[in-house]
Amino acid sequence: MEPDIVILQGEKTYILDTKWKMINGNRPSDDDLKQMYVYTKYFESSYTALVYPDDSYASSHGSFLHEKGEDNRYPCSLIKLKLPLNPSDMISWQKQICGELLSRIGC
Repeated sequence: MEPDIVILQGEKTYILDTKWKMINGNRPSDDDLKQMYVYTKYFESSYTALVYPDDSYASSHGSFLHEKGEDNRYPCSLIKLKLPLNPSDMISWQKQICGELLSRIGC
């Protein structure tokens, strides 16, 4: 089990899983959500997000409920990143994407 991106910041763990398919609206597949739930539990993450390509930047925040009916919620977001068709400067593009991801997850 290996998430695409793991960010460790102090005591917090952020798990991001990139998808290279377009998403219809803001509705990830059940399989993608189950995968993020497993990452949340296994890595005891503070935050998880599914990251999709899109033609604009956007994010939606949600959470998983604790399986035992407790009040605990595990944050899980959906992040859409605008990807250029022909990035002329790959390093600048990567820095832009990194900055956008970090701002979306609150790092």
